Amino acid sequence: MTLKALALLVVAGVVLGILGLLDPGPVDAQAARATRSFAAPSVVPGGRLEVRISAAGFGAFGQVVETLPAGFRYAGSTLSDEAVEVNGQTVKFILFGVDRFSYTVTAPNQEGSHTFSGVLTDAQKVERPVTGSSRIRVGPDATPTPTRTPTPTPEPTPTPTPEPTPTPTPEPTATPTPEPTATPTPPRPTAAFAAAATPEPTPTPIPTVEPTPTPPPPVEPVEEGSLPVWLIVLVIAIAGLAVTGIGVYVFTSRR
Repeated sequence: MTLKALALLVVAGVVLGILGLLDPGPVDAQAARATRSFAAPSVVPGGRLEVRISAAGFGAFGQVVETLPAGFRYAGSTLSDEAVEVNGQTVKFILFGVDRFSYTVTAPNQEGSHTFSGVLTDAQKVERPVTGSSRIRVGPDATPTPTRTPTPTPEPTPTPTPEPTPTPTPEPTATPTPEPTATPTPPRPTAAFAAAATPEPTPTPIPTVEPTPTPPPPVEPVEEGSLPVWLIVLVIAIAGLAVTGIGVYVFTSRR
């Protein structure tokens, strides 16, 4: 034991003695307890492991004595060096004003399962075993395999079926019936035209009895510059026949 640890124990004894004088009642041994837990369920060979200790009901001061498995080595703690005493595989932790702490150990290089043990000593020198986790595994799978979270399968979004749009039936367009076009009736010849176009019958010449030739009258000398009467009558007759023929032709062609 170092001088500092011895001095700490002496101070603790003095304080305990003073408290004992002030309160001589015994410590409830049933309330004293200590619990151990590991920071990881396993450790790789040669790796470091954190051990956590929680204590209660031990009185004014107490002591936790941990026995390390074979191959493990103490590497440090959250307590001061004066409150820790290492002797081979046995490590003593003095509790004075604290009720929880942690310490670190180095695992051996061989794989396997190992067991930790320990006791809690209260102010009345009553010992209680440290409960909680005790077995640790040294192996390559120190890091726990993360549990795969199942990926939820997205539910298909129902696609709304479009309602069919009614196609409007085109109403039949009434085809206008063409009104019959009146055939123009050729104009009837007016009475004046009909009267004009109707040829007058040519009078049949009544044969006359040739008179007994009489000696021609003496030819009177015709004045120069005048036409004989028979020539004028002949021209007028020819003109009348021409007009009558033209009228008959026009009337016949119209019909």
